[in-house]
Amino acid sequence: MARRFDFSSVENVLGTPGGVAETIEISHFWDQILDTYAAMKLALTPFATKVLGHFSHVYPQGTSLYLIPLGQVADDAAAEVRLLRIWDTAMRTALEHGAAISHHHGVGLARLPYLAQGLGSALPVLQRVTAALDPGGVMNPGKLGHQQARRSIPAAIREEK
Repeated sequence: MARRFDFSSVENVLGTPGGVAETIEISHFWDQILDTYAAMKLALTPFATKVLGHFSHVYPQGTSLYLIPLGQVADDAAAEVRLLRIWDTAMRTALEHGAAISHHHGVGLARLPYLAQGLGSALPVLQRVTAALDPGGVMNPGKLGHQQARRSIPAAIREEK
């Protein structure tokens, strides 16, 4: 608890050229969160020196899970590619385990390629609601991610050495 709000390890990594650090938040039900945590940690380990994690925002039905991969690569360009791999791995692992790809931080641009799969059968409902409320598509165009059936995953994640 003494270090609960100490973010210096992440800041120190990010302060070096090639430093890789990210905070990825997902959520799941209690009966599945520990397996999801273990799978996420295992899947992210090849891309990081350390994978930190904690549970937060607890409810009777489940909790959110924050994972913080930390690592070092050759330079900032390689760090950007590594982060794309980390996001792809984390989102795919979360979806494979039936977890929500976000809790309260929203989807954001990093999660857009995974939104359609994450929403499943709710996607057409969200698309209809959006079309009804914003028929001209002027509110944050392209940022909700569900206007397209799928957004592509950047090719760079497959090109990391």
